[in-house]
Amino acid sequence: MRYIEFPPGAESRLLPFYLSVEEYVARKYDDDCFFIWQVDPTVIVGRNQLIAKEVDEEYCRRQGIHIFRRKSGGGCVYSDRGGLMLSFVVSEDNAATAFVKCMTLLRDALCSMGIAATLSGRNDVMIGDGKVAGAAFYRSAGKSIMHTTLLYDTDLDLLSRPITPSAEKLEGRGVESVRKRVDNVGRHTSMTMDEFRGYIRQRLCGDEAIRLSEMEVSDISVMEREMVTRDFIYGHNPKYSVHRKRYIDGVGEVEAFIDVKKGRIHNINLLGDYFLLGDLDNDLLRRLRGVELTREAITGALADVSLSDVIRGMDKQQLMELLLNRI
Repeated sequence: MRYIEFPPGAESRLLPFYLSVEEYVARKYDDDCFFIWQVDPTVIVGRNQLIAKEVDEEYCRRQGIHIFRRKSGGGCVYSDRGGLMLSFVVSEDNAATAFVKCMTLLRDALCSMGIAATLSGRNDVMIGDGKVAGAAFYRSAGKSIMHTTLLYDTDLDLLSRPITPSAEKLEGRGVESVRKRVDNVGRHTSMTMDEFRGYIRQRLCGDEAIRLSEMEVSDISVMEREMVTRDFIYGHNPKYSVHRKRYIDGVGEVEAFIDVKKGRIHNINLLGDYFLLGDLDNDLLRRLRGVELTREAITGALADVSLSDVIRGMDKQQLMELLLNRI
């Protein structure tokens, strides 16, 4: 694995720049790559989430906290200069396998420095009962991309303020609040943040590195432009006549917005903090448009679809229960 280095002056940018670096590296380089970065206070919303439901926007405006959206699934997270963002770009074809591989590398790196880290749930790294890292992933340019938010010295009281998860999500996870679930890695090591960053880099990449040129940074900045637009960040609220919502263990919170006309699904969208493994629109939603909103019709439309290859952990029975609002 090779470490991505930035030229001077390119190491303090907004979050969309670094997400664009991931895509750029996926397109241009054949090597498996890794890099660490930091951002000013930022709320990062998952691809399929509604900002109005997940974020206290007024609080963010008052506190100068950025709000951006990423292309990967998963839930809403907060990061600041006390946190570290870790990006993996690997050639593993199976996104789920790549995800486990990268999370294991991080866990093992923490364990190697004497920190009793474990993997838990869908995407968490834990120290004891406290979550210190969470991750999201997606596919781009034939590569698997994973980004991890690692709490090192984040203000944990502030962390919970801009994020407003639903009561159903917290209840489904068996916890009372965001604040009670998290911990800082810095409490479990005597390393400074710079020493910690250097250790993780050496552990995963050794001396192998790719230094991006000024021209490459310029190209990445062009890619970044889409992700800072209001259309990309806020998108369009789905039109619907039927709304279903459910927390599915092992999948996450999923909301179905269905526009039904004369008993048929005219349009449909699935929002939530689930993880995508495939192409949601082409592999799933497109097949449901025009189909009667009945068990028999939906079953026939999805007969040749392996749902768990599209949405991580979901099976057809769970989708059916969501769409038809049945237990």
